[in-house]
Amino acid sequence: MKVTIAIADRAANHWTPDRAQCRAWIESALAAADSREALGVSLCFIEAEESERLNRRYRRQGRPTNVLAFPSASSEPLRSSLGSNLIGDIAVCAELAEQEALAQGKELAHHWAHLLIHGCLHLLGYDHVDEEEAECMEALEVGILQGFGIPNPYLGAPTAHGRRPGWHRSGTPFLDR
Repeated sequence: MKVTIAIADRAANHWTPDRAQCRAWIESALAAADSREALGVSLCFIEAEESERLNRRYRRQGRPTNVLAFPSASSEPLRSSLGSNLIGDIAVCAELAEQEALAQGKELAHHWAHLLIHGCLHLLGYDHVDEEEAECMEALEVGILQGFGIPNPYLGAPTAHGRRPGWHRSGTPFLDR
């Protein structure tokens, strides 16, 4: 499977994964979802301020969020010129990823892997609006992460908000946290 990944790193003051890590995580998510065609994914690593602006614009929520996934509506001519089917954009707030990993006692790279895999699955049409969809998506995520030796991110005690660490709410477009 051919995967094209474009990365814009606008989170200069925070750790972000390198291209090889991103490619491995995205390719694994696509393979686990039985995607066999040439696909493209755009990744943008952002600061909390930009995340809050996007979250306010697309979810009407005035706070930053960890990952936003925007499925593509690109035209056939654009897809042909790219040589792949651009499935969408994933924006990850590097600052929030760091804070969450620390608060949840996770390795930062493991948390990033989960966020990128989660966002990629949203681009492929997976969601967690209801319990059945959530269980399906979580099982797929856990299986992919285990392939990298990363523990189940959904294990652990509920947070103060009553959600398990790593649990997200959905919105339109597919938005998380």
